[in-house]
Amino acid sequence: MNQFITLLIYLIGMPMAGWTIYRSLERFIGHLDARANIKTKLNELNQLGECSHCGRLSRTYQRELVRYELLFQEDRLANTDQACPHCKKEAFFLQVEQSLPFHDKHIDCLPLEKSEYAEYEKQIEQHEELVYLSKTNELFKNKLT
Repeated sequence: MNQFITLLIYLIGMPMAGWTIYRSLERFIGHLDARANIKTKLNELNQLGECSHCGRLSRTYQRELVRYELLFQEDRLANTDQACPHCKKEAFFLQVEQSLPFHDKHIDCLPLEKSEYAEYEKQIEQHEELVYLSKTNELFKNKLT
């Protein structure tokens, strides 16, 4: 009888332990992947660019937010290219290859921190929702007329 209980523990307990370890490792690896994705996204959003109109520096996340602001201010829903957060004009941005120490502390081009990333994502989500609602509202108005 004692050998039977030991055999049952091995047959039931070992697969359960293996499954538990597998699930915990899968969660841990998924957490590491999510952190790596956030880091790469932050690096993309923090790329510096120099405006072709005013020559001031700005980061990608700033240009993205200004693009949405201009969409709502000018009541146009056409796709705009990147807009400068300083002169509020659509412009081409030259990538700044060499980042100098003052770029991270200058008020014009502060980098997006990891703690601010969730707030940025929420703002972008709200802007996308407003764009969707505006488009559907315009379509509805067009159907009525």
